[in-house]
Amino acid sequence: MIKKSLMHLLKIVEKLVANKRLYIISDHSDSRKPYSSKLENLGKVRSLAGSIINGFTTLGSVILDENKKELTNNPTIQMICDLANSKGKITHYFFLEGLKMLLLSWHVQNFRIENSISDALFAEMQAYAGIIE
Repeated sequence: MIKKSLMHLLKIVEKLVANKRLYIISDHSDSRKPYSSKLENLGKVRSLAGSIINGFTTLGSVILDENKKELTNNPTIQMICDLANSKGKITHYFFLEGLKMLLLSWHVQNFRIENSISDALFAEMQAYAGIIE
């Protein structure tokens, strides 16, 4: 089941990257919240006057193929970003991290197949390594 899902996702990704180029346009900006004290991801940013105040940094991205067709809302792009715990955000960082996770899973599955590692043995190996699935 996992192998089929993984292979299906990899085929979709292969179609996406069949383009000679994918353009990822990102906008990095700070949201200034000088009077906030309890917001998710509240950190420090620079005010327009140059002082350090409360706020958070946002990074929005748009993904385009070589024909300038927007792929940002493509469910596969979202799924890849979600692999990197993006919480629904689509950014350059989450897309690349998700691709890393996807490729790592693919390599693990191939290793299991090449070495005839059963599910039971794999679960034992995960338990030994302290990995909980």
